[in-house]
Amino acid sequence: MVLLRGERVSLRPPEPGDVKDFFHWVNDPEASGEFDVFGITSWTEVERWLKEPTEPYEFGALVIEKREDRSKLGVIMRYLSHPIMCHMEIGFQIWNTKERNKGYATEAARLLIDYLFSTKNIERVQATTHIQNKPAQRVLEKCGFSREGRLRSALFTSGEANDAYIYGITRKKWKLVKHNGHHLPENVEYANRVPWGAEIRNATIQ
Repeated sequence: MVLLRGERVSLRPPEPGDVKDFFHWVNDPEASGEFDVFGITSWTEVERWLKEPTEPYEFGALVIEKREDRSKLGVIMRYLSHPIMCHMEIGFQIWNTKERNKGYATEAARLLIDYLFSTKNIERVQATTHIQNKPAQRVLEKCGFSREGRLRSALFTSGEANDAYIYGITRKKWKLVKHNGHHLPENVEYANRVPWGAEIRNATIQ
């Protein structure tokens, strides 16, 4: 079942047949990447992780698929970072290393952000990245996120604690960016921008 369909990717809930692929990906350091938290994960843990949603943080994962052949590209997640806050956090990973740097994560993130602001009573969406994770930061900036701060020693990767950046987009800015353009510089609140591409204008919620 496809939940969200864009120009090149679709997002759908995990199915039982996805467990094998997810089990392989989460236990593959190359697929996880140098900036993700890596640890050996059991089959049972993967099955439990894919169930949606889980309380109290409403964690849920969606499979990113390529529309042309329905091949699996990776995963995109959303969850409440705190149960009493009026915002949600997202994370994403293109696990198929041959499909990275092709814009799939950006399109998937835009689809999910549109879905969250359109269906959830929230005022902001946020994300955190390793300070050296430039690809993830570019994805967020293309989606209109602004870097809001630095979290000291927030991620333990490669045997040491690393800092992370926190990014956020408010409902007000989402409406502005969606209507006017891909990304607004932080010092420009209102400006004429090229509209988002067809992958957003033609996206459907099914």
